[in-house]
Amino acid sequence: MAEITTKHILENLTHAEVPVATASIEYPLVTGLNKKAAKRINTFYEHQATALLQHVKKRLMPQIIKEYSHSLATSSLFKPLEISATFTHAQQDENILNISRDVHIRGTSKHTTETWDTISGWFAK
Repeated sequence: MAEITTKHILENLTHAEVPVATASIEYPLVTGLNKKAAKRINTFYEHQATALLQHVKKRLMPQIIKEYSHSLATSSLFKPLEISATFTHAQQDENILNISRDVHIRGTSKHTTETWDTISGWFAK
């Protein structure tokens, strides 16, 4: 039976030493399976977490910095962006594991679910 713990990335992103965004990303670490299956599943989620953080840094930060600069120029309030990703899991039986993820950025949420074969470490059909 799979055992799941939580890995966490917390990064405060700054511009000119001012906090402009916080990324809080949780992702699962699966143990209790054969090594190949656990490695496949864990690599998938670690990659998803790091890809989200890179998306924030490369794609969203330029817009956030623009908004911050505009707020300085207009003396308006700037609220740092908060990005969060969380997961939940359910073991359907000994060989099937469901992991759901929710990503929240700027009031928009995206929900995804993966179903895993815990023997092979591949997506279940």
